[in-house]
Amino acid sequence: MAKVIILCLLAIVEMAAGFFMFLNRRSHNDRSRSILAIFFIFSAIGAILTILLAGNGVSDAGERPLLKPSSIFVGFTIFFFLMLYPIEIMRPNWLNVKRCLRILTPYLTFAGMYAVVNWTGTHHLYSTEEIFRNIDKSEVFLRLVLSLLFIPYGLWVIQMHYNWKKSSAPIKWLRAIVSITMLMTVTFSCSRLFQIRWTIYLHLLLYFILTAIILLMEIRVRFRVPKIPTAVSPDTDGQDSPGETPATGKESQTSGKKSQDTGGMKNTEEILKENLQKAMDNPNVWQNPNLTREMLCHILGTNANYLQKAIKSMGYASYSDLINHKRVEYVCREIETGRKRNLQDIFFQAGYRSRITAWRNFTAITGTSPALWGSDSENIS
Repeated sequence: MAKVIILCLLAIVEMAAGFFMFLNRRSHNDRSRSILAIFFIFSAIGAILTILLAGNGVSDAGERPLLKPSSIFVGFTIFFFLMLYPIEIMRPNWLNVKRCLRILTPYLTFAGMYAVVNWTGTHHLYSTEEIFRNIDKSEVFLRLVLSLLFIPYGLWVIQMHYNWKKSSAPIKWLRAIVSITMLMTVTFSCSRLFQIRWTIYLHLLLYFILTAIILLMEIRVRFRVPKIPTAVSPDTDGQDSPGETPATGKESQTSGKKSQDTGGMKNTEEILKENLQKAMDNPNVWQNPNLTREMLCHILGTNANYLQKAIKSMGYASYSDLINHKRVEYVCREIETGRKRNLQDIFFQAGYRSRITAWRNFTAITGTSPALWGSDSENIS
């Protein structure tokens, strides 16, 4: 009874989320919300069918075979379709039929091999011990491989190149979605493939958590990617343009030697401060939402301690304070131009990928909201 109640609630939530995504599918310049709409609606239909089957007496009771081919293929299909969502956000409009088939090649290869060796019929397995006892049989081994192939696929998506100039959401949120989806697939496998009954409740809980995270990201966090070109060159696919990057380790050391050779007699801290200023003068650095303290240290050829000293000598409290000031200063300048532009577009170009973070940082630094800044153009302190 508890399972039926949970499935009813899941069906309502998923159907509502699906219709919301469908009605708002044109809010972004990609197909991510269309993918979500289909996923949520089919999830709701799946929950409804499970309830109907339970009402007709088809339950989980009794001994049922493990590693059922139908459950393996259904589980991977759901997993793969949901993986299209973070891929579409990380690489907008990159996916097409040819690329999808190329991505699916490993799975289709093993599925084809299974179809060949399974022509004589499926060997029914009723315990984990029986699975391992028959693992030397090609048909059983391939079923086990097919049930575990979601792991390398998920790890590949987590490590996938993130096109920060076109992507509209923070990479940390997308990786969290992929990780939870992998956990959902594990619990699905445990409940359907290995008949570990309690895992179905964990699976349903993860379903609710995943839906809540996706809705929060779509409603409160995610930006709309501007249709106009960003301030950085759009043809570099998220990488710094040649000739525009600041001095890296060896270049920083070379510039230091040049200063001494010309009689500048500058110490290491002064040279680092100059190189840091040059880096901050390059929008390709601080407009990158993936920029970290470690990356900036690598660019400057220094370590975290020296970087912190250089940042403080410039009047900022920390690395994050410096980067947020640069981004908010950019937003303020764009607002003060008087051009009618969407605030989300400006924040996106400044390097933010979270609306909550962008608004919070702007208010903390300027003391006012972005909407009111144009009417009170004070300098940032």
